[in-house]
Amino acid sequence: MIGNRKRWQLPIKAKNAGEELYIHSKAKFHYFTDENKSLCGNHNQLWYVFETYPDERDWKTFDDSVYCSRCLKILKKNEGSGDE
Repeated sequence: MIGNRKRWQLPIKAKNAGEELYIHSKAKFHYFTDENKSLCGNHNQLWYVFETYPDERDWKTFDDSVYCSRCLKILKKNEGSGDE
């Protein structure tokens, strides 16, 4: 196992298969799970391949506008129920 498998990350894109990867200039952080899927279901990526995450000591101190609203809503709901 490689550390904590759940984290906020910027989604990585490629215009075409095999082309250079990039982060869109208006990308928001998405919360990726053990299955390498974002909570909102819009993105899949191997979380341990890219270092595109913020300092997660206290992600709640950041402005909500930098996060995917759907991921944030689901995560807050899960935290309230004791799940993550």
